[in-house]
Amino acid sequence: MFERQKAFEAALAFSVFKMDANDLERDTLRSLSLKLGQKTMFSSTDVVRVAGMLSDFKVTNARILNGKLERVLDFACQRGVNLVQSAYVVSKMA
Repeated sequence: MFERQKAFEAALAFSVFKMDANDLERDTLRSLSLKLGQKTMFSSTDVVRVAGMLSDFKVTNARILNGKLERVLDFACQRGVNLVQSAYVVSKMA
């Protein structure tokens, strides 16, 4: 359990760095990732890594935290693609 928490915290810190997120965005990302990790087949660590991927694809923090992150997970499940592919496709959607 402790190792999973460390992995989550490390992934969160890296994604926050990539997103250049402020404290409020970091806290929002933490709670959203934990919520989506419970709600979906993906772990919270996977979810927080997707946020960093979306940032790499030039998606704004507001869009990541207000629906894009969840859309990536839904798309991956519906289409049977991995999270990187899903993040790329969803990042290109309006």
